[in-house]
Amino acid sequence: PPAAAAAATEPAKRGRRFVAEIARGECADWGVQLMPVGTMALELHSLRDGPPEESPAGGWNRAADRALGRPRICAGDLVLAINGVRGNVNEMWQRWKEDEVVRCEIYKPNEVPICVVKDGPLGINIQSGEVSLFIDQLNPGPFTVWNDAHPGQEVREGDRIVAIGGRRMRAPELLEALKAASGTLELVLAQGPHEFRPAPS
Repeated sequence: PPAAAAAATEPAKRGRRFVAEIARGECADWGVQLMPVGTMALELHSLRDGPPEESPAGGWNRAADRALGRPRICAGDLVLAINGVRGNVNEMWQRWKEDEVVRCEIYKPNEVPICVVKDGPLGINIQSGEVSLFIDQLNPGPFTVWNDAHPGQEVREGDRIVAIGGRRMRAPELLEALKAASGTLELVLAQGPHEFRPAPS
């Protein structure tokens, strides 16, 4: 569906969508690094600043700084579609590698703090991104206890852990910190878009 239609159905509290059209020009790359998270999105994990002739993505951000209301592309954003391809990270990656102009639907998540108590298994299955841990399955455990106690602030499948104990780290360090921790865990979650998973019943 068009980005505007998708945005209209997005709960405002979970994030914001926008479309960025970027031309590669003479650059060897886009000035941004992407990595698949789950099966439906690419996670943006680093961006090189510079003018368009040096970094097409950096050029978008410089133009955004001059244009009222135009959002910047930032680490932690998700790419949900590239040139009309969505829902398949392999096909999206092909468009990213091969096309000279990319029209990207980008999702900028809201980040929210939560606290869970780890006194056994956490009850989540996760996949490592580059700068986050992607929750791809939510089972009974500390996260569902949080959900029961905090209606309207539930953790959903498709959310990503981006910080533990106030520290932002690369995904391998986040995973080690999550495994080693015990007791009360202070986490920051990047909330996933609505199409990743339906709201909890």
